[in-house]
Amino acid sequence: EGQVRKYPKESQTKNSLVSRGSCEAIMLRSPASALGAAQAQSSQATPTGMRSVPARSAQSLLPASFSATSATARVNPARQRSGTSRDVRSNAHTWVPENLEKSLVSVEDAHKDSCGVGFVGELNKVPTRKCITDSLTMLNRMEHRGACGCETNTGDGAGILVAMPDSFLHSVLSEEQGIQLPAFGDYAVGQIYLPREEGLRNKSRSIIDRVVADMGHDAIAWRVVPTNNRSLGPSALSTEPVIEQLFLTSHGVKLKNLQTEAQLYVLRKVIERELKAAGIDDDECYFCSLSSKTIVYKGQLTPQQVKVYFKDLQREDFRSYMALVHSRFSTNTFPSWNRAQPMRMLGHNGEI
Repeated sequence: EGQVRKYPKESQTKNSLVSRGSCEAIMLRSPASALGAAQAQSSQATPTGMRSVPARSAQSLLPASFSATSATARVNPARQRSGTSRDVRSNAHTWVPENLEKSLVSVEDAHKDSCGVGFVGELNKVPTRKCITDSLTMLNRMEHRGACGCETNTGDGAGILVAMPDSFLHSVLSEEQGIQLPAFGDYAVGQIYLPREEGLRNKSRSIIDRVVADMGHDAIAWRVVPTNNRSLGPSALSTEPVIEQLFLTSHGVKLKNLQTEAQLYVLRKVIERELKAAGIDDDECYFCSLSSKTIVYKGQLTPQQVKVYFKDLQREDFRSYMALVHSRFSTNTFPSWNRAQPMRMLGHNGEI
């Protein structure tokens, strides 16, 4: 953070860049004289507010096999403001083959070379059905971003993260179990993959209930998430978990000094530790989410299968003011139910 890096003379902009990990874009705001800092060996100018660190030579920053031309920075003219700011994009953290046309990299397909991720939000924060339907439509249109195995009906993973559908959950729990949930914010929901084997599933529930009580929360109810797996391929079916929701009070007694989401984070980590101590790992019992604000519906699915598989998403009273959707292209890890996205707090479109 904040380190001024000088790039080779072949760079088009010859500007000092601020290293921000493997970032894609940086907005530099500095006097025009500072933008030419890389040309002057003695200059230590940095963008306003940045910490000044002595610049090192380009050779000390790049691997020996790195091509000088691959460090070329690109300036977006539409975002450029003469003399004051520039949108600088650099692939200096990505090794690019010198003979790109002879490599396995397809430049023509670069626009669809990683997972698909999208977001829909209502600016007024009023939950709507349209937010859900639009996000699922968006997800279906990102099928080219995801992947499937040798079975076209077994996907690498897809899902949706939504703000807590409060009115829906109140209705469905009242209909199915005659239970009245607390007010929004006073309860949390854990979306959990449980083992298929009944004995191990009961053991997992027992451990979870015990830790919930130990941490000062009250378990309200367990609910089986209704699903339709007829469209799933053999590989996804063979590892399909039992998906259940745990309703509990969001405020615990033991960690009452922490904010609600922090309490739930600690609770989940303690549960995971106890499960592992009992020989139950993430492949058998996995929390897709545990929150008072959001809930995640995901699985080893194709984008089109998400709405079909999760019957909750088909109900007109299932509404939200925001939705994050994800279509996964598995690269260096095999597809699985728990590796599907969105994850508990984010979705991303690349793997390291």
